[in-house]
Amino acid sequence: ERQDAILKMMREPPDIMVVIGGYNSSNTNHLAHLCREYCPTFHIADATCIDPDERTIRQKPELAADAPEVVVPDWLPDGPLTLGLTAGASTPNNKIGETIERILATRGVALPWPVPGAGNGGAAQREMAEGAAGAARAGTPSAGKGRRNRSRARST
Repeated sequence: ERQDAILKMMREPPDIMVVIGGYNSSNTNHLAHLCREYCPTFHIADATCIDPDERTIRQKPELAADAPEVVVPDWLPDGPLTLGLTAGASTPNNKIGETIERILATRGVALPWPVPGAGNGGAAQREMAEGAAGAARAGTPSAGKGRRNRSRARST
């Protein structure tokens, strides 16, 4: 199902794609490999791979199981962009929420509320949607697509 969603998304590929999930997961590796055919893709194990202060991302750039992680500086360009986000089937929602927080922090956007799914039980769903709409208008990556379609965030 996620691979089908990725193929649909890639009809109009984002500027950058982030794939979250274990490096030993064949499903997640396949998602990353598929995305790399269409746009720059960063396969990360979890949110800790993104360092907002240093503006770096630590990722696995190759499909091979023994491929080492590499650190990429200035991976998230300034200015408007479209960022796609997907995760392996076993990646918990809180890991996706934490990743969204770090991506936004890399762009200098601090969330005034907890991200739904990031360990707070989703208590801030409405505020998340309102804030994401504001972030998109401000030219930063948006995270307001909700759980049903976890694969795309847009910024204009």
